Parts: sequence; C-alpha cells; structure tokens
Amino acid sequence: MATDRTRRIRGTRGNVGRLIRRDWLRATDFDCEALNFGDLDVNEKFIPLPSPGDNSGHGGLLGGAWLFMKIEPESFPVAEIPLNAVCLTDGCKVHFSDADLIYLVNC
Repeated sequence: MATDRTRRIRGTRGNVGRLIRRDWLRATDFDCEALNFGDLDVNEKFIPLPSPGDNSGHGGLLGGAWLFMKIEPESFPVAEIPLNAVCLTDGCKVHFSDADLIYLVNC
C-alpha cells in the first residue's frame, strides 16, 4: 500500500529518477557489487536493498526501510523455511534468502 508521502511525491521528481538511473547505468559491474544476506555474520544489522519500481507497495526507492539483524536460524512450524532475521522495530522474525541483496549497517 502506498504511503501518503509516496502518493504526494510520485511523478514529481522524474529528473531525480533520471539522474539516479543514468549514474547507475554508467557504473561498472565492480562499482555495483553488493553484499548478500549470506555474507553476513549472526548479529550483524542490515537493511534489505530496495528494488526499483515497487513504490506503491512495500519496498521501492520511495518506501521506508526496516532495520534487521541476522540471527541463528530457527524452525518455523508451518513451513520448512528457517527464520533467520529479526526486525529490530517490532521483533518480528522473518526469512531472508542467502542471495537477497542488503546494505550492511554499522552502528
């Protein structure tokens, strides 16, 4: 669901989006390397890397970011997907794939 801020901003900053896209397209593959969730050690904090285009739902470049911490995997009773991260805002435990792109947070 889009936030009021997202609805207010969407479509008003095309020039900013164009500049960001241009800079990223000019960057080399080396400049665009990112960390994966699998690269993290337990207890390291991170923010999932947003994906462009999902500004109406969760994620996207206009959406807010949640701060997570990697934890030792725990079994999830309903599925065989291990819960391996905890949201530091609400304590909710979630699953991230080792391939998910993240920003490491040093705090």
